Amino acid sequence: IIFDPQVSEAQIRKDLNISSSDKSVTTAEDPYKASKNADAVLVLTEWDIFRSLDQPFPQTLMILSVLLFLSQ
Repeated sequence: IIFDPQVSEAQIRKDLNISSSDKSVTTAEDPYKASKNADAVLVLTEWDIFRSLDQPFPQTLMILSVLLFLSQ
């Protein structure tokens, strides 16, 4: 599941060369929906939305609490 506050699902699929009928990749409307029941969450961006998420995030939504936050 991919959440990107700046990129549309169509653009994500185009960039990854994945057709709209391919259900192996899905997108979410917000970071909470993207991380719900996840085994891990990778935050690979510096968008401010990720700095202002409610705490504790995403531990309360995830199955396991594995979080990798890469930012400069």
